[in-house]
Amino acid sequence: MQHPETDLCTLERGYPLLRDDLAAMLPDHSVPIVLVKSNVCRLLGPKLKEDGFNVLNNDQVVFFPSTGRQKEFQRQFSVILKSAKTLTDGSGALTPRRKKRPANVIDSPSWLSAIKKVRNAMLPYLKIFGKEFLTAMQKELEARNEMADTRQRKLHEAMEEVLREKNCRSAFEIADEINRRGLYTQRDGGPVPPSQISARANNYPHKFVRAGDKICLT
Repeated sequence: MQHPETDLCTLERGYPLLRDDLAAMLPDHSVPIVLVKSNVCRLLGPKLKEDGFNVLNNDQVVFFPSTGRQKEFQRQFSVILKSAKTLTDGSGALTPRRKKRPANVIDSPSWLSAIKKVRNAMLPYLKIFGKEFLTAMQKELEARNEMADTRQRKLHEAMEEVLREKNCRSAFEIADEINRRGLYTQRDGGPVPPSQISARANNYPHKFVRAGDKICLT
């Protein structure tokens, strides 16, 4: 992951290339642009507006939709769209409000074509944040899968997993290991007490046997 100051320096150096690419694709600067990620909004927003591009943010920051900020992103993006000055065509689709243009300026590309061109132009810049985004999404996916596994695992299955690694342990040792590793939680979210380990062993005599104060796999 790059340091935020490194990201800003990279954006600062690359802005002239981005500006020239956008100007070549959008000669009339009419296609609306929404900037995402706080440092991108703060750095590129004023520059793009100064160069005549149709930036809808109006100094509003839109957080990157990862690491728990998905709801904030939806809210911020919705506010920007609602506050943008737009017109609708016959189908109700949003179209940009165009400024009066000189007669020698050709029409801008269609929405779909313009979006594809902007996307292609932005790909090199998105690589700056691509690894950060993928890493954050991967961590979130792993956390959700781990939570799902914890909810679906039965207590006796967690006990078996602990005893397979080291057979014959006391109820206190088994409970401590299950709680430490988060292999199982009670419905109220609390840790598993040793008494519940002992009771579960008694309920599954075909899986567990007693050896003094120890519980072992059969």
